Parts: sequence; C-alpha cells; structure tokens
Amino acid sequence: MRVVFFKILAFVIVIDLFYMSIGQWWLSQTEDHPPAKLEITADTDNDTLIGMGRTLLGAKGGCLLCHKINEVGNTRGPDLRGVGARAGLRRPGMSAEAYLVESLVNPGAYVVEEFAAAGGETIMPVATRPPADLSPTELKALVAYLQSLGGEVTVEITEQDVAAAAAKQEQPKDAADTRPGADLLAKHGCIACHDLKGTMRLVGPPLTNVRERLSAAEIRQSIIDPDAVVAEGYPPGLMLKTFAETVPPEELDLIVSYLSGEVPLSERLSHPGLQLAALILLFNGGVWIMRRLAIRRALASGESSA
Repeated sequence: MRVVFFKILAFVIVIDLFYMSIGQWWLSQTEDHPPAKLEITADTDNDTLIGMGRTLLGAKGGCLLCHKINEVGNTRGPDLRGVGARAGLRRPGMSAEAYLVESLVNPGAYVVEEFAAAGGETIMPVATRPPADLSPTELKALVAYLQSLGGEVTVEITEQDVAAAAAKQEQPKDAADTRPGADLLAKHGCIACHDLKGTMRLVGPPLTNVRERLSAAEIRQSIIDPDAVVAEGYPPGLMLKTFAETVPPEELDLIVSYLSGEVPLSERLSHPGLQLAALILLFNGGVWIMRRLAIRRALASGESSA
C-alpha cells in the first residue's frame, strides 16, 4: 500500500506540474493597470502640464483615434501638427487658446469642411462628456499640449479649475459593467465613437441592443471589414479599416461575444468549472488505472509465488 500511495502522490505532482507549465508557457500572461491619475494643480508647471496633455491626447481623450501628431497616424480628423499656430488664425478676434477650448467643448461650432460628416456635421464628440469626460484641469492640460504644437502656451490652471475638477470627480458614476469584453470597449477606444447607452449620437452607430440587430458573425464582419455593410444614416469610411489588426484575436472574440451575447465554444471550454471537472476526471482516471495496475501486479506476484 505504501508503494501505491507514493505512486499516487507522484501522479498528482506530475499533473500539477503539467497544468502549471500550460499556464506559464502556453497561455498569454497579461496584466492591465488603470491609467495613473493625473494630479493637476495650480502649481503645475508648463512642461509638466504639456506632458499630461500629451498623455490625455493618446489615452483618456482618445484624440489619436481620429487625429495624428506624426507622419503616420489616423486621418479621420485634421492633422494636429502645427495646430497651436493655426488655432489663432481660425476665427478673427479669437485667441488660439479660446479656439482650442471651443473646439473641444463645442466641436460643432467650427467644422473643418473636408472632415465634416454628411450634412456638414462634426464627427467629434464633446470632450467634457463621456466617453472622454475630461475635467476642467484635464481640458486645460490638453489645450496646453495642443498649443505647444507650433504655438505659445498661454494656459493657466486656477484654483477654481482645481475645485471644479474635484467636484466632477465626486459626482456619482454609473456602475461599471464587469462582464467579459465590456472593459475592452474602453481599452480599444470603441466608446469614443459608439454610444453604449443610447443617449447620444457619436461618430458611429450606437451599440445599444446591437445583438438584436446583428448576429455574432455580422458584428465580427463590421469590425474586420467596417465598410462591408454600413449602418443606415452613417457614411462609409468612418471606422478604421485596420482596427481589427490592433486587437489580439482572443480580445476580439471577447468583444464579439459581449456585443452579440453569443458565447463561443472556446470561452465555454475555458470555464473554470469545466477545467476543474476535467482535472478531477483526469485525476480519478489516473488513480483508477494505477490501482488496476497495482492489483494486477499483486495477482501476478501471488501466482508466481504459488
């Protein structure tokens, strides 16, 4: 019996090492962290403020989904290179800072003609509302960075800005959706162009109850080849055709599953309950096999001794 015990123990250790090796070498190891909170105060110097604005441009602000600041980038919106100098020339009598603020909080006030949607409307969402939902201090930091692109930075953070930002932070937030795939819509910038609540019109069609309109296959096609079927009332060419290339395949599966409500087979098989059941069956099967082998050996040794 002692030999059987040690064999079972060895078997359990081998199984544990097997699953540990799968998790370590074959499964992707990723860890997401929320973006660092920007502490913007009235004492924040210009260089730091500009750096924070650059961070907001590419992260929370979601500006680079439509604009570019380098030779390579998105062109759904105006090229931001040199915008600090151009901003002061857009409207006679309006400073560059005032124009940039207006462009962010009221983007429909002045629309660059070649980037307008059908009917001359802007495709840009209001920066101080969801999805960007910039606070007063964040808005000024972003303006400071835009001014630095070819112009003079005139932005100043006041105590009133700081107080208003703190008050905005204390406002109750809607409960976060914790279902798999929900956080990926924010991570990959989907919510910058699509409304999830059906309360506003953004660049692209709302995703509210999209599962009632499209199947999982159609949703996937809309992501991979966005101009294959264009939603009524929205012009083609708004969504980046290379978007799907920037999303890992497993995350694309989760997004499609979340939006369609259809759980793919791979996700069902990856359920912890099924994995535990498989491990239990494997363990019990191994124990049964080892017991049968031990019994056969015992019988064989008994027959030989006889």
